Formats: sequence, structure tokens, C-alpha cells
Amino acid sequence: MDEKVSRHKRDKLALVSSGDKIVWVTGYRISDFAKLTPQTKKVLCLRCERP
Repeated sequence: MDEKVSRHKRDKLALVSSGDKIVWVTGYRISDFAKLTPQTKKVLCLRCERP
């Protein structure tokens, strides 16, 4: 919602979620709760490529 992505683009976006929280909207941003901090202990690296 904050990014004001048009409905046309929104229908084609991939989302990464954890439980009921959106972690990453591919091509736009990651959630604040998923960002790395000095307290981060584990990291999962994902990459999204266009076909």
C-alpha cells in the first residue's frame, strides 16, 4: 500500500511471506521486520529473476 503500486503491476508481483506477514515485495522492498540488524543470527538469501 505504501508504494502505491498500480493494480496492473500488483497482479504480477511475487510476494514472500512468513506466517501472516509480507517479508518481501519483489522488485520493491523488504519489510522492516525482515531487515538485517546486529542481532541477526540467520540469513536466507533469495533472488528473483525475470523469466
